[in-house]
Amino acid sequence: GIIAADIQASLQRLGYNVIGTAASSEEALQKVAAQRPDVVLMDIQLKGELDGIDTAALLRQRFDVPAIFVTAYVDDELLDRAKATEPYGYIVKPIGESDLHPVLQIAFHKHRMERERAKLLLAEQERAEHILSGSLKALVEILGTVSPQALDLGQRLKTYMATLAAHLQIEGTWELEQAALLSQIGYVSVPANPDALVRARSK
Repeated sequence: GIIAADIQASLQRLGYNVIGTAASSEEALQKVAAQRPDVVLMDIQLKGELDGIDTAALLRQRFDVPAIFVTAYVDDELLDRAKATEPYGYIVKPIGESDLHPVLQIAFHKHRMERERAKLLLAEQERAEHILSGSLKALVEILGTVSPQALDLGQRLKTYMATLAAHLQIEGTWELEQAALLSQIGYVSVPANPDALVRARSK
């Protein structure tokens, strides 16, 4: 539309690379999936099966692409729905170039900081898991020299955990592995026949 074309021209004059426009929620989802922009300017009244708020929520969920809402008005109901999608800003029509630049710069900065924090948190989690895993394994080895029965118990739990993980289609089994190690210290009791429990739960 004319408004979308005007916004695109303003963004290009400000030095931004615009990958395109979309007239419907379906088209917006397709373009974002194909080109992965850094941010989306989303009209709340977007045409299609989904409005701009619902489309923005899907973009964040599927592609981690944030949205800045563009609207001619915001009533309380729309505002509450929009806030739930954690948008990076609002721009009220009519839109001037002086409105676009600061909102976009803040959005880029916020998204970059969120990604960096996520990377740091993941690195800390992996480090903590590595330390805990090593500590528990060392403790189990020490206990195993005192109580050979503990090693048999731990092996049974590992078999049980592997069976349960496969049944539930669990890919990340780190927590289950730690539970197996903890069982050898006496914190977890293990059924003698793990397959029986899995079959009972699946009924």
